[in-house]
Amino acid sequence: MEGKRLDKKDVRQALTIINEVSEDVKNGKCYILFPEGGYDFNNRNHVCDFKAGSFKIALKTKAPIIPVALIDSYRVFNSFWLGPVTTQVHYLKPILFEEYGSLKTQEIAALVRDRINEKINDVLKITEKQEK
Repeated sequence: MEGKRLDKKDVRQALTIINEVSEDVKNGKCYILFPEGGYDFNNRNHVCDFKAGSFKIALKTKAPIIPVALIDSYRVFNSFWLGPVTTQVHYLKPILFEEYGSLKTQEIAALVRDRINEKINDVLKITEKQEK
C-alpha cells in the first residue's frame, strides 16, 4: 500500500501532491484521503472540520467520493483506553460527480462531513440503546 503525505504548510508541495494523486486517480488508482488533516487527542468520535482543498482531486478527476465513517478508531492511537478495541468502518453511499460537480470545494467538504457525522451519530445512538 502506498501513501502520500501532504504538508499543509508548504503550498508548492501540496499542489504537487494534489496533481500527482489526480493523475493516479485518472489512471484508475484509488486513494483514501483524510480531509481533516489530523485530529485532536482523544477526539471521542468527533469529526473535525475538513480542509476543502482535499476535494479538488475529486473535482479534477470527476471520481466518485465514498465517505467512510470510522468509529472508535481514536481509542487505538491516542486515548487512555485499556483493553481490546473494536473499530467500526462504515462505507457510505458514493457521491457521484453529477451530485457534487456544481458545488464549491467548501460545499463538497460540508456535504461529505455531514453524511459521515449522520452515520456516526446514528450508530452511536443504536449503541447507547443496546447498552441500556
